[in-house]
Parts: sequence; structure tokens; C-alpha cells
Amino acid sequence: DYSVRVPEEGKGDVRQLAVSFNTMAERLAESDSRRREFFADVAHELRTPLSVVRGNIEAMIDGVYPADSEHLEPLLDEIALITRLLEDLQLLATAEAGGLKLHRETVAIREFLTDIVAGFTPKAAEAGVQFQVDAASDLTVSIDPMRVQQVLVNLISNALRYTPTGGSITISAERSESDLIISVADTGSGM
Repeated sequence: DYSVRVPEEGKGDVRQLAVSFNTMAERLAESDSRRREFFADVAHELRTPLSVVRGNIEAMIDGVYPADSEHLEPLLDEIALITRLLEDLQLLATAEAGGLKLHRETVAIREFLTDIVAGFTPKAAEAGVQFQVDAASDLTVSIDPMRVQQVLVNLISNALRYTPTGGSITISAERSESDLIISVADTGSGM
């Protein structure tokens, strides 16, 4: 019961113990709430592609659709989406368990971002969406390029999905004190 709190009374160490207990209970309640929201989101994200796959397979079995490449290829895309979601869950579980190993390299960030965007160029051209990379050419940072690329690919994929024809997506990077801030902004409707 994360709602239990103890009176913050007494002197010195006893009072501090009560404050610490209440702080811990509040943090556990917040963590539990975020975990529940996360699982609800995951269930929702998995339910949609699974429904599409099931409905299409049932239609093929019933003879509504032929089992040809035109009807099977979209199912493979949905299965790829489900697989990616499950891999993301595995990655998150590994990170939360403290088992995620980072392999840092010094990376020229503008070139790194430009290479990632290049992978989206065909889809963007098909959708009528323009990309812009805004980062200083001499900006370097020590990162795990594979992990950062995973995050950016997810963000850019979502931006591309929700940006209308004629819209644009800007990926920018700038240094802020000792941090590097990378942002993905689009002219879509927002989420």
C-alpha cells in the first residue's frame, strides 16, 4: 500500500527516518503508476498490429483474400513492428536491470545524424516530406552510436508517420553546458 505515510514527528534521526520513509513511499507509488501506464501503452501498441494480422489471416482462410504476396507482405510488416516492440521491451528490461553495456565512440554528430536521415530519404520522398539536419560540422561527442541511433530511428519514424505531405522534419543537435541535446521536430499534428 503505497499510500501509507508515517507522521514526520520526533527529534533528529527519528524525524529524518520518517521523512525518508515517506519520500520512498511517494517514489514507489510514482514508479508503480508509471509502470502500469507503460504496460497499458505496450498492450495497446501490440493489440493493433496483432488485430491486423489476425483479421487478414482469417480473411485468407475464409477465401475473402487470396494468400498472395500483395496480401502477405503487409502482414510481414506488422510482424516486423511487433518484433521491434518486443525487442524494445527486452532492451528496456536489460537497461532497468543494469545489464545494458554501452560501447562509446567519439562521433561527429552532424555526419552521424545525416547518415541516419539518409536511411529515411526514400520514404520521405514518397511521403513528400523534407528533412533538415541542423548541427555544427565540428561538433563531436562520445556516445554509443548504436543505442543513440535506435532512439533516433524510433523518433524519426514516428515523425515521418505523422508529418503530412509538404511538411518537414528537423533533426538538430546543440551543446548545452556538458550535455548534448538532440531534438527531432516536425510539422505534423503532434502526439
